Amino acid sequence: MEQRLDRGDVRLILACLAITVVSLVVGTHYFYQAFPEATIDFRLTRDEARSHAASFLDHRGFDLSDYHHAAIFNFDNNAKTFLEFELGLQGASDLIDNPVRLWRWSHRWFKEREKDELRVQITTTGDLVGFRHEIDEEAPGARLSQEQARAQAEQFLIHAMGHDLVSLEFVEAGTTQRPERSDHTFTWKLAGFQVETDGTSDATYRYRVIVQGDLVGGYEEFLKIPEAWQDDFDEMYSRNLTTGIVAQLFLFFTIVAMAILLVGRIRLQDVRWRLVIAFGVITFVLSFLANLNNLPVITFGFDTTGTLSSFMTENVLLGFATALVEALFVAFLTAGAEPLYREYFADQISLSEQFQPDGIRTKRFLIGTILGLTMTAGFVAYQVVFYLIAERFGSWGPAEIPYAEMINTHIPWVVVLLIGWLPAVQEEFISRAFSIPFFHRFMKHRWLAVVVAAVIWGFAHAGYPQQPFWIRGLEVSLAGIVVGYIVLRWGLLPALVWHYTIDALYTALILLRSSNTYYVLSAALSVGLMLLPLILAIILYARRHYFIDPGSLLNSEDAAPALTPVHAGRATPMSPEAQILEGSDPTPIYHPLSRRRWLWGVAGVTLGAVVFFTEPDPALPDLDIAFTAEDAEQTAIAWMRESGVDVDRYTSVAHTQAQWDGQAVEYRAERVGLDVALSPFGNELATAVWSVRFFEPGEKEEWTLSFLPHDTTLYRVKHTLPENAEGADLTEAEAKAIALQALSDFGIDASALEVKDVSSEKLDGRRDHWFAWETPEGDPRRVEDSRLRYDVHIAGDSVADLERSIKLPEEWLRDRRESTLWRTALEWIPRAGVAALGLHMLWLLIASIRVGTIQWRRPIWYGGIGATLFLVAFLNGLPTFLVFYPTQIPMGMFSIIQAVVTIMATLFMGLVLIAGSGLFASLFPGTLGTLSRGTLRAWLPDAIGLSLLAGAASLCADRWSKWLVGVLPDSVPIHGPAVPGQLSDVIPVLSGVVSALSSALQAPLWIAVVVYYACRVIRRPSIIIVALLAFYGASAGASAYTPIEFFVALGRSCLIAAVYAFALSQFFRDNLLAYGLAAFVTTTAKGAGLLLLQSSTTLQWQGGVWILIGVTVLGSLWIWARRPLERQSS
Repeated sequence: MEQRLDRGDVRLILACLAITVVSLVVGTHYFYQAFPEATIDFRLTRDEARSHAASFLDHRGFDLSDYHHAAIFNFDNNAKTFLEFELGLQGASDLIDNPVRLWRWSHRWFKEREKDELRVQITTTGDLVGFRHEIDEEAPGARLSQEQARAQAEQFLIHAMGHDLVSLEFVEAGTTQRPERSDHTFTWKLAGFQVETDGTSDATYRYRVIVQGDLVGGYEEFLKIPEAWQDDFDEMYSRNLTTGIVAQLFLFFTIVAMAILLVGRIRLQDVRWRLVIAFGVITFVLSFLANLNNLPVITFGFDTTGTLSSFMTENVLLGFATALVEALFVAFLTAGAEPLYREYFADQISLSEQFQPDGIRTKRFLIGTILGLTMTAGFVAYQVVFYLIAERFGSWGPAEIPYAEMINTHIPWVVVLLIGWLPAVQEEFISRAFSIPFFHRFMKHRWLAVVVAAVIWGFAHAGYPQQPFWIRGLEVSLAGIVVGYIVLRWGLLPALVWHYTIDALYTALILLRSSNTYYVLSAALSVGLMLLPLILAIILYARRHYFIDPGSLLNSEDAAPALTPVHAGRATPMSPEAQILEGSDPTPIYHPLSRRRWLWGVAGVTLGAVVFFTEPDPALPDLDIAFTAEDAEQTAIAWMRESGVDVDRYTSVAHTQAQWDGQAVEYRAERVGLDVALSPFGNELATAVWSVRFFEPGEKEEWTLSFLPHDTTLYRVKHTLPENAEGADLTEAEAKAIALQALSDFGIDASALEVKDVSSEKLDGRRDHWFAWETPEGDPRRVEDSRLRYDVHIAGDSVADLERSIKLPEEWLRDRRESTLWRTALEWIPRAGVAALGLHMLWLLIASIRVGTIQWRRPIWYGGIGATLFLVAFLNGLPTFLVFYPTQIPMGMFSIIQAVVTIMATLFMGLVLIAGSGLFASLFPGTLGTLSRGTLRAWLPDAIGLSLLAGAASLCADRWSKWLVGVLPDSVPIHGPAVPGQLSDVIPVLSGVVSALSSALQAPLWIAVVVYYACRVIRRPSIIIVALLAFYGASAGASAYTPIEFFVALGRSCLIAAVYAFALSQFFRDNLLAYGLAAFVTTTAKGAGLLLLQSSTTLQWQGGVWILIGVTVLGSLWIWARRPLERQSS
């Protein structure tokens, strides 16, 4: 009986009390030695800093009455990490505030739909360290020379900021020519100050002044961190990230296992849905409230191209969506972990009853809660001792910041509740409630299951920046082993109490130390939430002198209900005209298409092919690829060797890169004819290039050479150098001469251009210069304010880069990014529709699993094939991953990360296809389950014919799109020439075939969704039309900027929907094979056709092989299906 406390219980409680006292003494006394905080002198509150900032702006003549205001506390985290890592906390504290002024109140005054805004940064001690006045590019102003502007900047430093120029050393200057003024930027560094680093350049403290016209429009102070140091730190930190990602892979495996077992539990009706819903609802409420509470903070990031109402609406909806996703994930974890926990821990109180009134009145609740709170105190002491010892052996971690933005919100305690709740539920359910019983199934010893679960959980936390990289994982793993053994003895309650309380406590520290009574009390209540039921349990026991017997509350008493048999009458065939509708015969009978329908289909496609008798607008550029990735690499290697570069030290990778600027084309097409709008493309500007990257792991220096794809003409050379590389120190005139020669070498006539930007920077071993030329007014290549631009970077005395682009007016770009409440609402209508569709399909999947209508053998094969195709494409495309490889990360670490991503993505794709095909088989019984050679034989003739018609219709649709561009160039998006995909893969044609097969697998599933909702959920054609109009209308309205753009987009979408609906109802009907083959043939026709149009013989062969494989697939299907069926013995 467990109705009273016995001696053993009393001894346990006294032991817990002693441990708590000792732990609190150790923890509170040594906490800030183990977890030191950065020293911040908050002499000014945020409101006081606002007054200082407003006074500064008022002194400079700014009227803030029409501005909105927002503020945050911020600092340069990279600078903080650098100082602490190099100098230690004490050394960093000695420099912070003098001269490195790091801690800042950032205040922002802004207006809706206007770029005009003001930013001021005031340190927590009251010093001005930043000022910025954002104005339009087209705003008028003076055109001072660089010498005149520098004098203005120096006067500002002396009189406004109180600096002595003798203590400053000039570093760099830059000039930008705006339409109506000249802007200048000047940078100095503090003379005699530098933070020395081990083997790299030294850090310096910089002061930068921006002069707009003849007025100072900006000032900032910052610590310039050596690039080499940052790369070294990233290399070191990559070990943390890699370790954490590998551990998360095993967590992912655990979650996959949980999902698989959950299917069986749902089928056995062994999921406690009330508990699942309760945990999900709590998560949603806390998460949504936390997101709403954060709105005052995120207002600082408001984009002034929109309205505040739009911004707030967007973030409220994002908060709602985020909360919904988190709630679904917690609900999934609850549903997956609770049944296994209930089965394995049969002698523990059920989670469904644990927090009910009767559960709270049990002795186990009292003991479990006391243990959890004791674990909290003990964990604090453990972490303190662990890191004090670790520090003795050289470990390092960044100092904590004694400030959090939640202190400036209305209900900060909700953040404490959320940060306590989410990790407790998620991590304890995965790593204790599920992992320990699951691993014990495959391991002989229970202790080994506890250790494995703890190590996976612990090293999943290794992504923190503590060094050495394994220290955080070891610390958490050791704690996890102890927690695991407590769970084995006393159940999950102590772990949940501990995990909630410790995370809530650490989150609430800033509130608990606040002078605001509301913050202190609300944080204390949030952290001590588990004390409330404990106190209630103690009071009830004190009054009644007994506990409730837990016998009826145990997991062993919570058995699964008996299964209800499933009636076979649910199975329905697909009739030819009702598109997979109702029926009573479980065997589908296919009725081939009549000759009349074939004639109508051929006639329709033939009519669409009329467009091929018209020529597309000649201004539309074509893409011709005359050589392959291997050819591009060899060409690049030859150029490098001719230039004297030791190319053998580099790894190289070639890839195609689109250069099409859709916004520039849109701007120009609105104002002039298509021929003038597109005239720069193909001559000055490439539509696509072959780029070859040469890099060396661990080295900053690298080369990227770009070639025009039709004739191997060198288009761009980009040479990236480390900051500390040696080079010449040229004057502006000398560097400009080199830049002019570079333009000439690339066939660009600099005499027809005007200089717009000039800047330079003095580095440790060289001086770099940047120049920008643009086409002047009157140049035929210029369309109103759209100009061709050429940016040249001179590193020392060599050309580091020459980039070409089209410069668009800022006002037009801002108008294109404008966000209103109406536009935001329109954007969210399709998103909400898709989300509702997904939730309903999830509900259907659960219901189907529950009643047992899904036979999983074929869906598993379906998902396995899809996952295999995805993996093949992923592996075939591995070379392209090197395009994005950051050289500061060791190649081994990068490879591990990519391998983990590959495994996760493959498993996820397989699970999605299994679930989708399983749901499909459940919604349309008699489909997957009855697939056989006989059904394929019946489908195949129509399927092949329809797939060929679909491929031809797709080509016609593409040609019609080009024709429409020529007719309405200012109202239809003008896309650049199609670039064949997967050209950089190991075997390009293999990726193409895999993509075609993947499309064939997915198409029937998407069609099933459409058919189900059209024919079984909505049913009425009028409602379907209204729903489509609302969906397409919202999508078109969200992206259109003129009425004609809206109606063209809406018309295209409706036309496509009508064609699909007609083809589905009149031709494809219940022919599943036709859907798959249509997707396969369409993808093959487009992809292979694009390859056949190129000049490269190799690519033409690839296209031919792709076509041959497609024909072989169709032929093999025909032969296989037409073989005589084996006679069954009677």
